[in-house]
Amino acid sequence: MDHSAYDAYALLIEAGGKRLFYSGDFRAHGRKSALFDRLVENSPQNIDALLVEGSSLSRLNTDQRFASESEIEEQLVQVFSATEGIALIHTSAQNIDRIVSILRASKKTGRKLVIDLYAAAILEATGNQNIPQSDWPDIAFYPPITTYSNQEKCLV
Repeated sequence: MDHSAYDAYALLIEAGGKRLFYSGDFRAHGRKSALFDRLVENSPQNIDALLVEGSSLSRLNTDQRFASESEIEEQLVQVFSATEGIALIHTSAQNIDRIVSILRASKKTGRKLVIDLYAAAILEATGNQNIPQSDWPDIAFYPPITTYSNQEKCLV
């Protein structure tokens, strides 16, 4: 499924002659929007029960829509281009699509993405070497190092 949570799935469960379809939030504006299109085109039929999450229900008016990740990437390019010095982004490290958008915008503007230990662990835990990883050349890994005598921080 196209979802901000990495590796999200929809499930069709069949038992006792009944069919239950479950999915997290439906989303069609992420980097995997083709998965939503595929679900709409090939939706399961004869469902007895539908169970979905709805964390975005009522967050927008009916005439509004969420920006796509491509649009967010372009907005980030504009902000990064107009910002002197460091540009700070506050986002969930678990939103892999957003990390990809930030990295792509960083590369387009000659910047380096700096991630912390938590983000590095989340990215590594995906097991997917095609998404950003802490050892990529356009990414700097910032692990805070604390000693008893001195609190130094390093940028690897």
